[in-house]
Amino acid sequence: MDLPDLISAAVYTKVELLKQTFHTPHICLYVSGLKWRCTYDSAGNLLYEADHTTPPCLRLAAPGFKTDFEYGTDRENWIVMMKFDSLQYDPETRRFLLDHRGTMLPLPHMIELNETEVPALRKRFRTIAEYFASAIPKKICDAEIMTLGLLRRFLENEECSSIDTVEKFRIALDQDEQWKKTLDEHCHDLGIGRNTMRRAFCARYKISPGEYRTARRLQKINALFAESDLSIKEIAFAVGMKNVTHLNSLLRAHYGKTPSEL
Repeated sequence: MDLPDLISAAVYTKVELLKQTFHTPHICLYVSGLKWRCTYDSAGNLLYEADHTTPPCLRLAAPGFKTDFEYGTDRENWIVMMKFDSLQYDPETRRFLLDHRGTMLPLPHMIELNETEVPALRKRFRTIAEYFASAIPKKICDAEIMTLGLLRRFLENEECSSIDTVEKFRIALDQDEQWKKTLDEHCHDLGIGRNTMRRAFCARYKISPGEYRTARRLQKINALFAESDLSIKEIAFAVGMKNVTHLNSLLRAHYGKTPSEL
């Protein structure tokens, strides 16, 4: 992974009412002074709305993002703009993707911060701005390394939120006993790509989502055979199969028997 090529790094403090389109990726630390803000991604999706009650946060933006905002007299937001091909935005999942040796690592577009986190991050952004302005090659290199380090905060946050997302995905599969939705549809509901979810699901449960779903369906079928008076056709419908033929095929593939032989 190459280092980001910095274009600018500065703090913004002036009162301002503006509509803006971004042409390069950037990382922003918002501290205070916002009156209101609406931000749209490159596909026109509304990513977030904010006002004076919004807590400090870190944000990522990509080329094509548009924002309307108004800041007041106590404005403080730091912005580092850069060229960085390893950082891309995926409008389908509304997440950023960091290319690490061919592996695409998902990053959230925004992280809310506790007040206690602000001083250290402000110091980091101030140092990046000072080093970039120095025009000294070593310091500029240090600034680029520190900018890359800021992305670690997004990566850490995504790892934490991915745990919750994976669990929500598993629960959604369990509740969808009739398979009314595909795996892609369940992933879309949670705002995450199927491949990203598959990797996270396999890492946590040591089984793929498709294999897990089939195993849960077999458990349900076995329970219905053992504990209910439903017909074979009714059992097939209860687990989301269109006809008995599909049920026969599933049981024969896994047990080598038809329903009547169980």
